Amino acid sequence: MIEITRIVCEMFNIKYLDMFTESRKRNIIQAKQIAVYFIRKELLLTTTVIGDFFNRDHSTITYNYTTAKNHIETNVSLRFKANKIQEVINDLNFDKIVYVAHPVSGDVKGNIEKILAIVREINLTEKNVVPFVPYLADVMAMNDDEPEERRKGISNNICYLQSGIVKELRVYGDFISKGVAEEIAIARQYKIPVVYFNPKSTQNGNLT
Repeated sequence: MIEITRIVCEMFNIKYLDMFTESRKRNIIQAKQIAVYFIRKELLLTTTVIGDFFNRDHSTITYNYTTAKNHIETNVSLRFKANKIQEVINDLNFDKIVYVAHPVSGDVKGNIEKILAIVREINLTEKNVVPFVPYLADVMAMNDDEPEERRKGISNNICYLQSGIVKELRVYGDFISKGVAEEIAIARQYKIPVVYFNPKSTQNGNLT
């Protein structure tokens, strides 16, 4: 978010800190709206996360995004400026954080080894992809057979997925477990693309 905001500031010739003031100057207001538009578009963050960054509520962020989108479509001068911003952003090559969903229960040790192998493969073969497996810590620290502890683990996953940092959920393994199905449902709820790498799934390699 910081880098995109700085790019917008440079394009609008304003100071970075101006983006966090209550200024009613037209160019600052417009710059804020454009920054929100590109952050939402490029990083796929929730309006709540963006709102926390700019110290605004989610309804204001939604308004800024919609207003910027409409102005870019109808204002030739602003569209030209937005295209220039897009060119600079394209050169940044943001790393993509992907959530690795894989069954854990059953052969816990064997499944953890498979997950670690997947993480290693992604790290070594996909330059701009960051594998994210936060639930492994919960697997090591908590008892999945205890309903209360399982609910806490699910709650943690919801927090990770709704934070806006995850850009893709990848489904691995020989079958889709209950836990993985819950992760898929959460991802879809928050509009996170789901890609299947499950050899026994009819959706293998497909995006949903």
